[in-house]
Amino acid sequence: MLVAGNDVVTAPPPPRRALILDDEADFAASLSDILEDAGYLTCVINSVDDVVEDLADFNADVTLVDVRLRDASGIDAIEALQALWPHSEAIVMTGYATVENAIAAIHKGAYDYLRKPFHAEELKAVLNRCFEKIELRRDKRAANEKLRTALDRAELANRAKSEFLANMSHEVRTPLNVILGYSEVIKDQHFGPLHPEKYVEYAKDIHESGAFVLSLVNDVLDMAAIESGQSEIKESSVEIEAIVDFCFRMLKGRAESFKLKLMKEIAQGIPDLRADERMVKQMLLNLLSNAVKFTPEGGRIGVVVTLADDGDLVIAVADNGVGIAEEDQQKILEPFTVGEDALTRSADGAGLGLALTKSMMEMHDGTLELRSNIDVGTVVTLRFPKSRLEN
Repeated sequence: MLVAGNDVVTAPPPPRRALILDDEADFAASLSDILEDAGYLTCVINSVDDVVEDLADFNADVTLVDVRLRDASGIDAIEALQALWPHSEAIVMTGYATVENAIAAIHKGAYDYLRKPFHAEELKAVLNRCFEKIELRRDKRAANEKLRTALDRAELANRAKSEFLANMSHEVRTPLNVILGYSEVIKDQHFGPLHPEKYVEYAKDIHESGAFVLSLVNDVLDMAAIESGQSEIKESSVEIEAIVDFCFRMLKGRAESFKLKLMKEIAQGIPDLRADERMVKQMLLNLLSNAVKFTPEGGRIGVVVTLADDGDLVIAVADNGVGIAEEDQQKILEPFTVGEDALTRSADGAGLGLALTKSMMEMHDGTLELRSNIDVGTVVTLRFPKSRLEN
């Protein structure tokens, strides 16, 4: 498309290029005249020996090949021509057209065949159909190229995003640790009592806020590392009941403040799990924290650990909270998606908890399943393959 002043001028399509391979010079010349009158660029050769590398510059869209040549088979020549021009089509011409000729030509990759003598309009009709296929294929190649380019750009953008998040998070975490350290000294009054007491409350608020921001930064770092392929699991023997007890202790204060009941049910004889202990703790804490966040006062939160019939280890975290709408259940597993509901007590967070848990499960060859109903509750199930269980 060309722009001339304020007018947009569409560039004409490139001319169709046709190679004619026929050892009857007069017939080949008349065929060339017909095609050139129809707007084609043509090239005529009389022998397979003329199919040389210099001919590659012609870059034919279609080749018209006589099925019987003096020195060779025109059908065999199709392979040589298509090796020279991989995206071209071939049409064979013969005065001895039989079913066998047609089948042999098609098997060699020909688009169609014409029986000599043929009318100019018959030739043009076959060529028009042939070029419809050629143009469809060109459009497909162009679309695939655009898609590859878009995917490459998306991959570069995603890598740049992950590197930026990782660098930014490291820069933020350093001053945060200083804030946490000094605020802890002040709130615990290491150097004597503070007056007035309000300063102690302020220090506690600063420490809690700093700890919350640090947890967000750590989540961003973990997600950036996973997306960039830099995160690796450090396997050890993990006792699931000990992990559950640890997480309950971590959340006991928050649960009690909202009068939530934490319950666990662990089947007998659960073997230890070969996994990254830190990740398993983080996954369970993420699920329990969400349950605490979205369960109304007086609600119940439970952890059930069982072995499935196929031997997989199943950890289910269930609550009777506000639930998640069906249309939101898939997108909430994507990074930076925060659940929203008028009844939720808090939507604090970067929206990485479930996405991180899902990614970490995939690193352990496991799966995460989410089931939820509004005003009924949510069940998130982690399934570790039996291959990760110790005998």
